[in-house]
Amino acid sequence: LGAKFNILQHVGKVRTVGRNYVTRCPSCAEAGHDRGGDNLAILISDTRFYKCWAGCTKEMIRAAVGHPIRTLQTA
Repeated sequence: LGAKFNILQHVGKVRTVGRNYVTRCPSCAEAGHDRGGDNLAILISDTRFYKCWAGCTKEMIRAAVGHPIRTLQTA
């Protein structure tokens, strides 16, 4: 197993809103969206939990930052 993925290492400037960090969604940005830079919410207490309010999946976000989610391949 590789190093643990930390979304905060792959996004730009974040701001705190309630219990979350809010920042530009890498997947939205790649598609030319999220001009406001606030589509991605990251839970401060556990950064493994993040959500794009525009509907990008975790798979799309991880692919946009060059760290796709690995799936188990069966022969």
